[in-house]
Amino acid sequence: MVNKKTNECTNQPSGCTWCAKDAGNGVWVNGSNVVGNDPTDASIPITTDGAAGFVQAVMKAYPNNAPVFSIDNEPTLWQDTHRDVHPKGSTYDEIAGDLTTYGAAIKKACNNNCLVAGYSAWGWCGYFEDGYDHKAGFCTGGGPDYKAKGNVPLNAYYLQQAAAYEKANNQRILDIMDVHYYPQAAGARSCDESNTTQNMYRLDAPRSLYDYSYTDPSWINTPIALIPRYRNLISQAYPNTKFSISEYTFGGDNCITSTVAHSEALAIFATYGVFAATRWSKPNPGAMVTNAFNIFTNYDGKGSNIYDSQPFAVNVKDSNVEVVTTYSFIAKDKSKMFVVSYNKDQNNDNTVNVQLTNNNDNLKINGDLSVYGVDATGLKYIGTVTPNQSSFTLSLPKLSIRLAIANL
Repeated sequence: MVNKKTNECTNQPSGCTWCAKDAGNGVWVNGSNVVGNDPTDASIPITTDGAAGFVQAVMKAYPNNAPVFSIDNEPTLWQDTHRDVHPKGSTYDEIAGDLTTYGAAIKKACNNNCLVAGYSAWGWCGYFEDGYDHKAGFCTGGGPDYKAKGNVPLNAYYLQQAAAYEKANNQRILDIMDVHYYPQAAGARSCDESNTTQNMYRLDAPRSLYDYSYTDPSWINTPIALIPRYRNLISQAYPNTKFSISEYTFGGDNCITSTVAHSEALAIFATYGVFAATRWSKPNPGAMVTNAFNIFTNYDGKGSNIYDSQPFAVNVKDSNVEVVTTYSFIAKDKSKMFVVSYNKDQNNDNTVNVQLTNNNDNLKINGDLSVYGVDATGLKYIGTVTPNQSSFTLSLPKLSIRLAIANL
């Protein structure tokens, strides 16, 4: 008999319409996992024809779009997350084989008018080794499959196989190298602000996206530098492949430390060329963390945003470089400059001085800057700042975000 203490609805929101309370959780009453079941008890095997039919239906429903179809989801965990249909650890060849089989079918079905992403590794260990190696106790090297592939990490092997397929068949089947990223430091994914050290870990977590000098303060205990790590790998193994992060989080929904961290992550994604990124999961309406997004997408409450802009280099002098970070963007028509600064200091206000450089096409700040901000009380208009020719200074209250908008 299957354990009914928990069921498919246990961890779902109240009113969930798709879960079934009569569905077990795959665990016997004695606590052991159900094994040896028929995989077709509750699942139907997918075929290339079935995948192609799905793609064609999506293309028909959205004729004016270029959909993204993702192949696999955290495949190196299937022996745990989907043990009823995949009790054995996935292998290098299986994961790469899914791409060559289904990627080709998807591209044919959409007539090359869609994008294919893969393989959506769950996190750190999944970047380097497969499920077979995970099950054997390995993470970043040394597993039997890892060794069998000449000590080539799984992510590199995946890109290599995609490149080899295109060379042999004159068809790109991987457009986007996709990963998941969840900070592993204590408290980094929560909203408990009672522990100042864990608050610091949460606020610092976005550094792991780009900073090779930042050693992750978790069991990983090494610099991650996720975006440049993958961009370098892509440039070596399969150039012109995009990079996305389809699952990430930097804390809970209703605390200022999480809001600041999430917002800085967005600035980093834009600055370092991430093609797409999606938070897991969607915040509840009105949650504080929505202001991490709103400061870019609707900073004045009237729909004003910084969408049509790109990274822009300026000189920045922070009053405290350890806890103040600044990113700048310029409208593509060079009519506006957007500067967003983060004060991650838990105790002190700080300042940042921003100056246009001599190589900025002789651009000049035209008039006062408008300033918007986010703190624990919400998103609001702060006022104006008068520049000193080509520079200006922003005041940053503790644990706050400031967005300065300059007409050029």
